[in-house]
Amino acid sequence: MMENSYKKRMQRKKEHIDSRIEEANIDKGIVVLLTGNGKGKSSSAMGMICRALGYDMKVAL
Repeated sequence: MMENSYKKRMQRKKEHIDSRIEEANIDKGIVVLLTGNGKGKSSSAMGMICRALGYDMKVAL
C-alpha cells in the first residue's frame, strides 16, 4: 500500500518537472571573460570556441 502511494506521488512529481522542462525554451547568450596570471587562457578560449562552433553556435573572439 505505501509503496503504491509512493510511486503515484513520485509519478505526479515527475510529470510536473517534465512539464516545466518542456516550457523552458529560452535561449540566452553568455559572455566568458578569462583573466589572471599564468598560462592556459588562450588555449581554454580556443577550446571553448571550437566546441561552440561544433554545436553551430555563434562565437566571437
